[in-house]
Amino acid sequence: MSIIKMFSRYKRLVRQVLFFLGLLFVAILVGQSWEEISLIIWKIDGIKFLISIVIALFGNFTMAIMFNRLLAKHGVFITGRLALKLYMTGQVVKYIPGKIWTVAYQASHVSNLASAMSVLLVNMEMMLTIMLMTTFVAFSLFYFPDHPLFAFLILSVGMIFFLVLYKTRITLEMLRYLAKRIKVIGDFSEMETTPPTFASGWIFYIVFILTYILSYTFMFYAIFGLSFQESAFHISLLSLAWIAGVIIFIFPVGIGARELIFVAGSHYIVPEQTIAFLVSIAVITRFWQIIQDLSGVFTVTLLKKDRVD
Repeated sequence: MSIIKMFSRYKRLVRQVLFFLGLLFVAILVGQSWEEISLIIWKIDGIKFLISIVIALFGNFTMAIMFNRLLAKHGVFITGRLALKLYMTGQVVKYIPGKIWTVAYQASHVSNLASAMSVLLVNMEMMLTIMLMTTFVAFSLFYFPDHPLFAFLILSVGMIFFLVLYKTRITLEMLRYLAKRIKVIGDFSEMETTPPTFASGWIFYIVFILTYILSYTFMFYAIFGLSFQESAFHISLLSLAWIAGVIIFIFPVGIGARELIFVAGSHYIVPEQTIAFLVSIAVITRFWQIIQDLSGVFTVTLLKKDRVD
């Protein structure tokens, strides 16, 4: 029996195993950092922390809608409910060491190999677009305290780059160029697609920027009592560290690498800040993001089962 046939036969079991493995690794991460986390929890402004989670969740829901739009752009048509389930649950599955497991989980919900390849392509495109937006947010926040107009200019340029990536099929052409020997890639051009609109792209970009900055701002104020002006630098460095963690693919979701880059980079730029303070920011940010991911999974568990249209 071929690997593809075996995967098709046992894909329900695969998706269940991947989901529970993701939860297991989340539990391990929390357990390893619990001593540092518990010391900070007692000082948290609960209301503002909850607001930061709600804002972040709204941003994730918006990204799930964008995920569905990109699937349609590449010929896979599913309901919004299923797209939300695949995207949110994938945020937990990503904690399993190795970058392919989120794609494997999402691909287990589609009916054929061509659709599975489209899921892979959309994940690549989602990662590229989020990395792109995060990069422009990071640089805009770095300049915002002293040069706010220049920061807005950076975000405006970022929107142009985002719309080009969102509206076109440049990722598909890149994949074809890099993998000419994979014959199934030719199936993409034969599948019925729904091109995304510039209007929806503009909305996705604005919502991402606002929810990203606001959620981080409320989190920093709730835990460390920092204003937006004071936290902008840390948000910028955390964003760049996240991008570096993605690039260093041997670490699951940038664990360790992201925190190390943030602490080292922040201490180098602002040496008067203590290592202990920077480590606490890195640890609590990881904990905060895990809460977001688990909250998203809790939300989708309330949804009924759905299948590909």
